[in-house]
Amino acid sequence: MKLPEVLAELEEAAKQVGIRVTYEAIGGELGAGGLCKVKGQWRAIIDKRTTASERASVLAAALARFPLDKISLSEQVRELVSRVISKPTAELSPDSPMPSPTADSPGFADAQAAAAPPAT
Repeated sequence: MKLPEVLAELEEAAKQVGIRVTYEAIGGELGAGGLCKVKGQWRAIIDKRTTASERASVLAAALARFPLDKISLSEQVRELVSRVISKPTAELSPDSPMPSPTADSPGFADAQAAAAPPAT
C-alpha cells in the first residue's frame, strides 16, 4: 500500500471515530500537529507543510487513543496504529476530556513502514 493510500485510510478512520482532521499553517517550532478538543469536538490539527509520512504519524497517534474494533482498516494501517497502541495511552470517546500530552509520539519510520509493500 502506498503512503497516500495509507493517509487516506487514516483520514477516513479519523472521520468515523469523530475526529475532524484539518491541515493548517502552524507557525514556529510546534511540531507536525496533534490531537486536541475544540468546543467539544475532537480535532487532529496537522501542519499543512508536513510530509505525508508526518501526517500519517500524527493521525496514527490520534487514532491509537480511540477504540477501533468496529472500524474497517487494512492490515497495514491497523499495524501502524497498533505500534502506537502498544505504548501506554488512555482510550478516548467523543465525550472524553483532553488527555495529557505524552512524550511517546510515533516516529516517521512507522508510517513509512506501513506504506512499504508487505514482505514475502
